[in-house]
Amino acid sequence: MNGERGSAVLLAMWCALLLGALGAALIFTTTAETTIAANVRIATGARYAAETAASIAAIDLRGTPDWLPVFNGASQSSFVDGLPGARTLADGSPIDLLAMLNGENCAKTTACSEADMDAVTADRPWGATNPRWHLYAYGRSPDSRSRASQYYIVVLVAEDRANSIAGHLLLRAEAYGARGAHQAIDAVLARDILTEPSAVRVLSWREVR
Repeated sequence: MNGERGSAVLLAMWCALLLGALGAALIFTTTAETTIAANVRIATGARYAAETAASIAAIDLRGTPDWLPVFNGASQSSFVDGLPGARTLADGSPIDLLAMLNGENCAKTTACSEADMDAVTADRPWGATNPRWHLYAYGRSPDSRSRASQYYIVVLVAEDRANSIAGHLLLRAEAYGARGAHQAIDAVLARDILTEPSAVRVLSWREVR
């Protein structure tokens, strides 16, 4: 009788442990799936926000009669939220626009010299014809699909120095969001100054992986 009672208690303990393990696994799986779904949603929103940034810049560039001030950084989009510098994302994460710009131009957070920008690296292999990026547009994304308060968008522009055809402009549109979300789009824009100066053509467009 005592042996049967002991076996029953042991069996009950094993059943409780098994049910507990199954419950923990179910909670872990549900949490993981929720996290994955949230990350996918944030990444998708960031892609929309980057596309919005590129569209905003293209509209402003179409209305700019002379791209030379854009190439040298003297002219910006109407979409800016003040002087470049530190910004805080919706989740409290910091970004610095000037450090970001320097990183693109010479892989440093501090100011770049001409020699720095002419240096041949894996990311900038064209030497003296490496692009000189300038901040063109930046601020909270106004796109409702991307939940505007969650994403900060930045557009960098540069003259296509490696291309001898005048009027080609390099554009990099980026979106930053919660949980380190980051999406970027590279594009090459052009227009025919002589025949159709108000039309902007997209020669290439790609998501940066």
